[in-house]
Amino acid sequence: MKERFKWYLSPSSDEIKQIWENGVLTVDANLLLDLYRYHAKTREEIISAIRLFGTRVWISDQAANEFVRNRKKVIVTSIGSFDQASAVIAEISKTRDQSISKLKSLRIFSASDLDEINSDITKSIDEAKAKIESAKVGHPNYLQSDEILDQIVEIFDGKVGPQPTPEELVDINKIAEQRFSGQVPPGYLDDGKPEDRKYGDYIMWSQTLEFAKSIGKPIILVTSEKKEDWWEVHSGRTVGPRNELHREASDISGQRVLIYQTDRFLQFAAEKAGQPLDKETVADLKDISERRSQRSALSHPSIKVSTVSISKDLLEQSGILSVEILKPIRNFTATVHLDEDPDWPKALIETSIDYMPQNCPDISIVSKVGSINDLNIHVHSDSQGTPLPVGIYRINYSISQWEAILSDWSPPQSNQA
Repeated sequence: MKERFKWYLSPSSDEIKQIWENGVLTVDANLLLDLYRYHAKTREEIISAIRLFGTRVWISDQAANEFVRNRKKVIVTSIGSFDQASAVIAEISKTRDQSISKLKSLRIFSASDLDEINSDITKSIDEAKAKIESAKVGHPNYLQSDEILDQIVEIFDGKVGPQPTPEELVDINKIAEQRFSGQVPPGYLDDGKPEDRKYGDYIMWSQTLEFAKSIGKPIILVTSEKKEDWWEVHSGRTVGPRNELHREASDISGQRVLIYQTDRFLQFAAEKAGQPLDKETVADLKDISERRSQRSALSHPSIKVSTVSISKDLLEQSGILSVEILKPIRNFTATVHLDEDPDWPKALIETSIDYMPQNCPDISIVSKVGSINDLNIHVHSDSQGTPLPVGIYRINYSISQWEAILSDWSPPQSNQA
């Protein structure tokens, strides 16, 4: 069993060490494009971590092409962020006047107190404007002189994978389309992208496995991707790369392919260098990661949720959730906003599904109050590799505090002897 399921078993610390010392590092296009989004210190740490591998680096033709195609757009977007920041500060300045006027109408503060409050807020706004302007002036114009591009070209010079012929590209696109239909990772969540770009993740993955096979060495793949067509996610927690990726890497290349998200890769690199990651770097990585997740959620919506309330009072609420899945997904979470009450976390929750698509696999429902006024209903497929199909799911829910109240209640003690 150990040999047969080697692809599934986590590598030992010794094996990981060997891979880092002898394997080849490759990256996706997003990691390189993010270098224009990160702060200078984070960017330097990523480039230093890549340089740890010396000549043991390689980049797929697909990743290199995506970087070249999107580089200028990312640079221009980064420059536009300064204008957006200025607009936000202008909005804060506008609401300041309205807020001061409201405070004045409440007749709690004296005129001198209001002047002092207004002065403090104005000072903070002026300081923010100055910091934005300073950052804008100091921001490099990468369209004119690009040291990031220079370093990337230097690192991967002579280390780019071969360009597929038009005939090969037609064949690989056909395979990618078949994989999309079967929800085979990676990349199927990009189904909404333009026809000439939606297969990018699979093409990059395929080229990486062919390269690992050709050189007979393990690969370290670093990606900024966060979507569930790359990562195994349970109850909102990412537990590692999809099992299908590990197995396919073993079947095709016969090699280990370690897949890291950018932050995890940097943590490993920092540990090897004996220098823990700086807190500002960790915060920067998290910020860019969250922005990517938000952009992905907006550009690739998976579900639409509507709620019909049946009953609603201080101690219990019930209703029906109608969830429309727009594309096959492994799981989803629907949220009901409850009236604020401190006892909801102790409440009794009952949920059931009374309508779902005919070809739906067995499913599980887990419901809990995640915050004081949010009832989160998690639905996921119990069938490994079989997603929840497109269609309508109707969920009945009820939540009651009566049981918690009765269990805490005890009758008054009699004074009779």
